[in-house]
Amino acid sequence: MKNDSLHPEVQEFKRFMSQREDLRKMVRRRQKTLQELFEEWHSSNKEKDEQPQKPDWLTKIAEAVSSLDSKKWNSYVAELQSVIETVQMMLADFGEMNRQNSRPSALEHYQAEERE
Repeated sequence: MKNDSLHPEVQEFKRFMSQREDLRKMVRRRQKTLQELFEEWHSSNKEKDEQPQKPDWLTKIAEAVSSLDSKKWNSYVAELQSVIETVQMMLADFGEMNRQNSRPSALEHYQAEERE
């Protein structure tokens, strides 16, 4: 029987099975039948089709992220961590400056006590 006369899903299943030696062994050992494997394969493909697809931009980001090697990732993360630490130190300095500006100086404190 030629592949042309087979249903497209059956042709796809044949390609799938040709790549899975472990499943072919299960059939030869009579642990599973081809029918059982086809039904499992078919139902898992249906579930995949029913799952919502990721937006195109998310797919592109995922592809870009997966193409980066771990050394580049480590350097990006280290850079980002350094920037975050710098921003935290600047915010702490600004907070300290605000606290110092809002507190009366020792002279102002002394003058306020004399008025009382």
